[in-house]
Amino acid sequence: MRCLAREEDADRVVRREGIATVPLENIPLWSTCICSFPRRRESRKDSCLAPGSRPSRGGTQVESGSQIKSAPACRGFQLGVPALIAILVTGPHAQAQALLNAEYLATLSGIPIGKGRVTVDISDDRYSMAASGATAGLMRLFSSGHGSGSVQGALAGGTAATAHFNARITSAKKIEEYRLTIAGGEVTDFSVTPPPPQSDRVPLNDAHRRGVNDPMSATLIRVPGNGNPVGPEACRRTLSVFDGRMRYDVQLAYKRSEMIHAAHGYSGPAVVCMVTFVPIAGHNPERPAVRYLIRLRDMEAWLAPIVGTRVMVPVRIVIPTPFGLGLMQAVKFDAVAQQAATRAKAP
Repeated sequence: MRCLAREEDADRVVRREGIATVPLENIPLWSTCICSFPRRRESRKDSCLAPGSRPSRGGTQVESGSQIKSAPACRGFQLGVPALIAILVTGPHAQAQALLNAEYLATLSGIPIGKGRVTVDISDDRYSMAASGATAGLMRLFSSGHGSGSVQGALAGGTAATAHFNARITSAKKIEEYRLTIAGGEVTDFSVTPPPPQSDRVPLNDAHRRGVNDPMSATLIRVPGNGNPVGPEACRRTLSVFDGRMRYDVQLAYKRSEMIHAAHGYSGPAVVCMVTFVPIAGHNPERPAVRYLIRLRDMEAWLAPIVGTRVMVPVRIVIPTPFGLGLMQAVKFDAVAQQAATRAKAP
């Protein structure tokens, strides 16, 4: 496997060998680094973990589930988690409701290729999220990559009113930096280094920077109401995302419910959503990688609740590929509910 820093390289590999890629999103996805895998002469169908089984290298046990057929082309798999995120600090008077510490392992056909750590801190009026990730296992012999990022902001009515997002992604040949400020769903300031190319891309305009979330805030899915948040309602939504380079939607649709057991921490129900990627602007519609992602209908996001809140976050991402089953799953998912308490002011 090798990481391709340039889109031109990625397109060449898409045509010749097949690809594995994931856009900046959700799932943790958040990187647009594209990796290629050597073509195999013989393909085989891979399925999701059988009922009662565990991944061979630790991870999340699925108590019951259905098989997932391999996609007809290689599915997007975000360079594991080279992903984003590292620590957050809430305001001095924030009233903490819950704190989540999670660790994720990315595998392809059972082989570890990436790992990451995520922290989420949610209070009555503020939230923060951070993560870091890197390539792992045999993949480090062929390519290396790592990333970190964070977002923090204010909540109003249980939804993000403001957000300050920063990310830095390092691959073999370049470093990318993203900065976004969003208020009331509108991007008020952003920068991307290096600047994205403009040729052959669907133009971005001011309208594409309204009614959006940053890639990390979009993964915090709040379920309205007073009933059980682990249900179909969690999947009935479209996540509108602007990442500095591209405006896209992530459409979720309810598929089923499962019981899931992380190796450390959460054990209980999860809701399984079908995920559809819909690019809107900032992308090149002729790119083979983009066309492939648009057609893909087999990706799943498994959502689990953060205790003490009505917020759901991905605990498992399933991405079938012709080269084996791609998974990003929580091996640790520890959430702690905390009593609301205002920190005392210094005298």
